Amino acid sequence: MPSAYSRVTYSGANPGADANNYTLFSTSVAFPGECMTAGMGVHRFSGNIYCTNGTGCSLVLQKSRNRGVTWRTVETQAIASGTSIDFDFVVEGFRDWQLIWTNNSNAQVAFEPDMALIDSRNPTA
Repeated sequence: MPSAYSRVTYSGANPGADANNYTLFSTSVAFPGECMTAGMGVHRFSGNIYCTNGTGCSLVLQKSRNRGVTWRTVETQAIASGTSIDFDFVVEGFRDWQLIWTNNSNAQVAFEPDMALIDSRNPTA
């Protein structure tokens, strides 16, 4: 059975010469209520991010039980410089969740996140 997906876009600027956190996607911002992605049949959040200065950067998946008042880190993935990273997170059990890019104090010349909400539980679908 093929899976369906919806692309998600990042509308922010390329991370600059700072060590800030950049929210790539957050359900507490994108949807008017909690558990909305589960109600839409979303099981996974997948994608790929290319960056030019990735050493020391990471992707951080966080979840919230109170619409983003408190965030808890679920998983962190480190990124190598000048490469891309694939990610595939199971998010179906979370009320709200977000994906954060933690920058490394170097400006990202090329920063290309491609992300999608996926309705399948099977990562090979």
